[in-house]
Amino acid sequence: MLLTARPSARLAILVLALAAAIAAPGAQTPPARVTAITGATLIDGTGGAPIPDAVVIVTGDRITSAGPRASVSVPPGATTIDASGQFIVPGFIDTNVHLSLYGGVNDRYETLVRYNARQPEIVLEAAQLQLKHGVTTVRDSYGVLPALVATRDRINRGEATGARILAAGNIVGWGGPYSVSFSLIREAGLTLFQEQMNDQITQGAGEDLVDMTPEELRVAINAYMDKGPDFVKFGGTAHFSRPSFIGFSPEAQRVMVEEAHKRGKK
Repeated sequence: MLLTARPSARLAILVLALAAAIAAPGAQTPPARVTAITGATLIDGTGGAPIPDAVVIVTGDRITSAGPRASVSVPPGATTIDASGQFIVPGFIDTNVHLSLYGGVNDRYETLVRYNARQPEIVLEAAQLQLKHGVTTVRDSYGVLPALVATRDRINRGEATGARILAAGNIVGWGGPYSVSFSLIREAGLTLFQEQMNDQITQGAGEDLVDMTPEELRVAINAYMDKGPDFVKFGGTAHFSRPSFIGFSPEAQRVMVEEAHKRGKK
C-alpha cells in the first residue's frame, strides 16, 4: 500500500513505522532519545475508535505511550513533531512481494544479467522503500533465497534498516524462472546464465521433488528448510499452463505440510 501524504504526515508515519521495525533481538540499544508526535488522529489497530488530537511517545526504539493529549504527557526535552491534521497508523504488512530480481517471461534479460551479482543490495533497497511508505513487514513469496535470508538477518540484527522480511524463496516443485513449470520454457536452448538463474532460485527444491516418494520428499524438503526460508510455498499446479497440471499428489502435499509444521513453519 502506497501512502501519499504531506511531508509532516509521512514523517509521523515513518517515525511510528521505524519504532515498530528497528527493534530486533541482539540489536545494539541506541541512546534513549525521546520523540513526541502530537496532534494527529491515531488509529491504533485494536478496533477501537480513532483518537483525535493524540500524542505518541517514542523512547529509543519503542513506543512507550499513546493516547489522547489529555492523558499522555510529553516528557521534558522530547523532540516534538506536530502532526496536526494528519493520521498515525500501525505499520502495514504487505503479504505478497518480490524484493529480488528473478527474470522469467518477458523479463528485461540484460538488466537481470547486469544486476544479479548485487541481489542483496537490491533486496535491502526494496525493503527500505517498503518501510519508507509505512510497510513494516513484507512476505516475499518468490525470489532469490540466499539474498533474502542474508538481508533479512542483517535487518533482524539491527545492522541495516528495512521492513521485516518473511521469505519463501522458491515455489517448491517449480523449476525456476526459465522452466516449463514457471514460464513454459523448456530446458533445450537455455543459456548458461538462465540455467544458473534457475539453480539460484530453486536451491535444490525444483521440479525433481514432484517425482519423489514421500520419504524422499521428507528429506528434500528438510534440506530446503535448512537454508532458512520463513515459510514453505509449493506449487500445487503449474504457473501458466492451461489446462494446468497437478504438481504434487495429496500424499506429497501432506508430507510437506507435516515437515514444515514440525519446524514451526507455515
